[in-house]
Amino acid sequence: MAEEKKEIENLREKIRQTFQDVANEKGYGFDDSRKSFSIYSKRWHSVEFRFQWIKNHYVVKFVGYDSEGKWKASQAIVSIWTYADAIEFLAAFKILFDMPAKRKIK
Repeated sequence: MAEEKKEIENLREKIRQTFQDVANEKGYGFDDSRKSFSIYSKRWHSVEFRFQWIKNHYVVKFVGYDSEGKWKASQAIVSIWTYADAIEFLAAFKILFDMPAKRKIK
């Protein structure tokens, strides 16, 4: 039981660290807290995703902002159970941010 818990914690940290490394390398924004993190583009009109750790996997939510600038998370849109899931999400994430949409740098 203790070994399984340690393995799950190692997976959680490995996934979080991978997202942080990619964010640093590619110039994405990355906000980290105890059991969740966000990754987003540092551009206007761009999407943001919040990753929340739930027992043994990350739940990913789209984060939007209302007209007053307050953030509001969607229902869960993706679950990341494995390191391979994280890599697949990062590939899709990069495609979203590479699509031109008259973005302006903040």
